[in-house]
Amino acid sequence: GVPIIREGSDAIPDDGQAKKADEMFELYRRVAGSLHHILLETDMGKFAKDYLIKRNVSMEMINRFNLGYAPADRFWLFKFLIKKGYSEQFLAESGLFQKNNSQVSFFMHRVIFPISDKQGRITAFGGRILSGDGPKYLNSGGSDMYKKRETLFAIYLAIPEIRKTKEVIIAEGYMDVIALHQAGITNAVAPLGTAFTEEQAKLLSRWANKINILFDTDEAGQKATEKAIICCRKSGLPCAVLNPTARINQAPANSTVPILKDPFLPHAFWTQVLPAPAQCIFLSLF
Repeated sequence: GVPIIREGSDAIPDDGQAKKADEMFELYRRVAGSLHHILLETDMGKFAKDYLIKRNVSMEMINRFNLGYAPADRFWLFKFLIKKGYSEQFLAESGLFQKNNSQVSFFMHRVIFPISDKQGRITAFGGRILSGDGPKYLNSGGSDMYKKRETLFAIYLAIPEIRKTKEVIIAEGYMDVIALHQAGITNAVAPLGTAFTEEQAKLLSRWANKINILFDTDEAGQKATEKAIICCRKSGLPCAVLNPTARINQAPANSTVPILKDPFLPHAFWTQVLPAPAQCIFLSLF
C-alpha cells in the first residue's frame, strides 16, 4: 500500500513514500476525469447518462459530483492506463483492479461516484450496477489513503455549508446525498457502505454542533438510525431524526418546515424533526 501520514501523526514519510502517495492521488484524479468524460461525451457512456437523466439527476449535479461511467470491458481501464505510461506494478497496488487479476477492473458497467477526503482529493470510488449480476452498489476496498470508517461521501462539497449552519444531514447513500444537494441542501453527506461510525462523528464535530439523521424508514434503516444516535451520544453531539416519508398534505397548516422537492421521486416531501425513537429516549439527545 501507499502510506499516508494523517493529521496528528508524528511519523514523517521518506521522500519515496510521499512521492508515491502523491502519484496515487494523481492517478485517481485522472481516472475520475476520464470516467466522467466517458459518461458525458461518448457512445459508450450513453446508457449510464440516460439512467441518471431518468433518475432526474441534473447536469449540474453530474458535474458537481464528477459522476462517471466504468465501461463494461473488464480490461479497458488497464489497457488505457498502460498506454498512459503507468507500470503494471503501480496499477496492481492502486485498488482499481481485481485482487486475483490485476488487469481486470474492479468496477465494470457501473455509474461511478468519486469519493473525496475533506481536502477534496479523490481517494476511492463507489459504483452502481446498471445491468447484470453483482451487488447493486460496490465500494473501493480500504487502503492507506481511504479508511471507510473515517470518510463520508460528499464531505468536501458539504463542508462550506456545514461551517455556515453548524449542522449536517447524514443520508443513507450516494443518490440520497445528490438529491439533497440538488434540492439546495448542501450540508448532506453519507457513510460509505457501513453504518455511521464514531470516527465519522468525530470528523463532523470539527464543523457541526448538531447532526440530523435521514435514513430509510424500513427495519434496516431504523436500526442504522439507532446506531447513529448512539455514535452521536458518544461523541457528545446533539442529533435529530428527520422523517423523509411524510407527504405535503400531512404537514400542519401552520408548519414552517421547508418544502423540499425530491428530484428523484415523482412526489414532493417535507422533513420534520421527530422525537427520539422510544427505545433511544434514554440517550437524552433531543
